[in-house]
Amino acid sequence: MAETARRLTLPGEAAAVGRARDWIQALGAEFALAPEDVHRLELCATELIGNILRHAGATPGDARIELRARVNERTAALEVIDAGRAFNPIAQSPAPPAAAADDARAEGSELRLVQQFADECSYA
Repeated sequence: MAETARRLTLPGEAAAVGRARDWIQALGAEFALAPEDVHRLELCATELIGNILRHAGATPGDARIELRARVNERTAALEVIDAGRAFNPIAQSPAPPAAAADDARAEGSELRLVQQFADECSYA
């Protein structure tokens, strides 16, 4: 399968989390992704969107969040783009990894959770 790209633009509001989850579920069905991979993509997307909504400094309703997915026979990649205040979370000192998703959430570390469940994280 050649690489296929999809894009979704979301409003900068809490409803974006559910819409992103639905979109990723549809991608999973369209490309027959493994349920574990769909779960990992959903988890990363929802945590990053939540982080954007809490910390990007944009006015609710005016902000836009764009999700871009690239899927081929071997990988599924997700890019999350916003126009909020610039901040490179990857440059922060990493905390020790959590044993499970629930442990990381309880500790309030969305970015550590994303780093643990994504094969690769970068910031541009």
